Amino acid sequence: MAVQTKLATIMAVDVAGYSRAAETDQTAAAAAVAQLRARVESVIAPLGGRIFSTAGDGMMVELPAASSGVHAALQLLAGSGEGAEPTFAVRIGVHLGEVIIDERGDLLGHGVNVAARLQALAEPGTAIVSEAVRTQLRTAAEVPLQRLGRVQLDKMATRMSVYALAPGKRRAFARIGWRRARGAIIAAAAVAVLSIGGLLAWRAYGPHAPETPPRLAVLRLETLGDTEPYFSEGLADELITEMSRVRGLDVIARASSFALSGADATPAGAARVLNATLVLTGAVRKIAGQVQVTSQLVEAPSGRQIWTRDFTRPPAEIYELQRDIAVSVALASGLQVDAPPARRVDPDVYALYVRAREAEQPDTDSGYAEAVPLYREAVRRDPNFAAAWAALSRASYVDVLSRLEVSLGQVEVTHDMVEESLRAGERAIALDPASPTAYENRARVLSLLGDWRPALAAAEMAEARGGGVGVVYTRLGYLRRAQESVRRFVELDPLSAIGWNTLSGICLRANNPSCALDAAGRARRVAPGSAQTLAGYTYSLMRSGRRAEAVQLTYTQPQLWEEAVKTHILIDMATLRAILSGTGPLPSAQSLIALLDRREASTSITIDALRVTRHIDAIPPLLERWTNADRPMLDVLFDSELGSVRATPAFWALMEREGVLDVWRATGRWPDFCETEPSCGPYRRPPS
Repeated sequence: MAVQTKLATIMAVDVAGYSRAAETDQTAAAAAVAQLRARVESVIAPLGGRIFSTAGDGMMVELPAASSGVHAALQLLAGSGEGAEPTFAVRIGVHLGEVIIDERGDLLGHGVNVAARLQALAEPGTAIVSEAVRTQLRTAAEVPLQRLGRVQLDKMATRMSVYALAPGKRRAFARIGWRRARGAIIAAAAVAVLSIGGLLAWRAYGPHAPETPPRLAVLRLETLGDTEPYFSEGLADELITEMSRVRGLDVIARASSFALSGADATPAGAARVLNATLVLTGAVRKIAGQVQVTSQLVEAPSGRQIWTRDFTRPPAEIYELQRDIAVSVALASGLQVDAPPARRVDPDVYALYVRAREAEQPDTDSGYAEAVPLYREAVRRDPNFAAAWAALSRASYVDVLSRLEVSLGQVEVTHDMVEESLRAGERAIALDPASPTAYENRARVLSLLGDWRPALAAAEMAEARGGGVGVVYTRLGYLRRAQESVRRFVELDPLSAIGWNTLSGICLRANNPSCALDAAGRARRVAPGSAQTLAGYTYSLMRSGRRAEAVQLTYTQPQLWEEAVKTHILIDMATLRAILSGTGPLPSAQSLIALLDRREASTSITIDALRVTRHIDAIPPLLERWTNADRPMLDVLFDSELGSVRATPAFWALMEREGVLDVWRATGRWPDFCETEPSCGPYRRPPS
């Protein structure tokens, strides 16, 4: 039978001077300890804690979170050794670590032992907390912690940074000082003996910050017993989201991790295909009213096992289970965890949520339309479910966007169309300000509406939280910044053909053909049977000056080319080859504009077609026909080939109507083209 373990916050409490007092008056000393126990119980009960072990004058307490342990310690220290009654000062140790759960529910193991050793270091009336606890505190600046350096714990190989919690007290912390001094004395002696050899060994094996962040791939979780497959998929997906909150850990996106199969679904394969350095695998089983995840963390590509553990929680504590796994990975990597405290969720509501997440895969329009009502029901039944609100915001936005794309730019965006996405996003932000997803959706939706300044602010908030919204930057002309944002995305989702194609398109707009060709080539390798990737790679070849190769590609895979040209107003292969080769007859500007007159194409699509066919002089008069239905393609106007268009008053008049010029002026951040094009000069000054 597998040993059951979990992560827990352990608080060890001890009475200072108890033995001496018991020699004098044993009855009074015992009464004081009983009084202390009653106080401990009154403090920890509202925090969800429990005393799981007592021994004479000491007790061991389990609390649900590191912040709860610190809060409880502060309350106990506030009354330590004060008052008219013969109470004792307490010494406290607080640690977050792995513990073993025995059949009686008692906790054992390394995490408990560390808390006890920390308590032994504390001075009377103070507490010592571990680094693992400190990194969990989201408001560390408000907690009176004093860094005491790294110490070696008694009878342990563990060496860790520790912090003193001593509200309202100035203490020398003699025990810590001696241990650090003792360490220095021993180290000095060791240096004298080992000399250069010791220094080299420390450099090789001592703790140090990794040169590059660890890169984690979470593979599909195996479904065991009667567990629903969608539940296992959803749990693994949520684990990826939870891991992404760990500062300093790069987590590969679901689409790429879950795409691995066969020999690739191994540490060596994940390292080769995804450049992963860590791999998390496991299985999910629902058993006896509990959710059990048997998982292992292994090093890639070697396959060296770092740990294998069972994580077990009731279904209502599924987010606590995910947090336990995330913290275990973070601690194994020597990283901070910056996730909010886990919350409980109704298992039926969680099932709705993961079913909706599955419906979105693989990001089809119909999938998002199916997911929206499921998310709506989830938040109706649990109005405080932040992740479901954020997912509703995203799914609702994509559903609207798909309808806009089908309209070929003929439908104008209204506030009513995106109200649900905005409202859901605001609710998600209020409930979980640390999550990037709701900020990303807010940025996208506001950019559709032309609310540029709050859209830019939301995009930057998302970026600060580890997310990214390249589309907002492209629509504002910040093409290099958009490249950086999208590149971060595709590096963590390297099997996303859509991501690589998007990056290629931005690089082409920015006149960076080598970047465009590299990204388009990656998209082509990921999805060789896609018409979109074939067309993108071919066009990137042309813009890189490799016209003959581009034309040659049009004679391959005729079925894909037939599909590709159907989505473009240039529906003739001969015309396409003429564009790619730079020779031969092209459609006239009048014929392309006639498509716009017949409402067979939008203004933005017509402008892009005129650019491709070299009729750039015909573009400026069309800018007066631009509507907010064209706004999703605003980046068309920032293409490097349209410098002459940006030199016209018509372009700047449109930028003023769109509100973009106001953003550039107000923020002082001008689009990339202003670095080389003199047309920006007169507009940098506010109008008189």
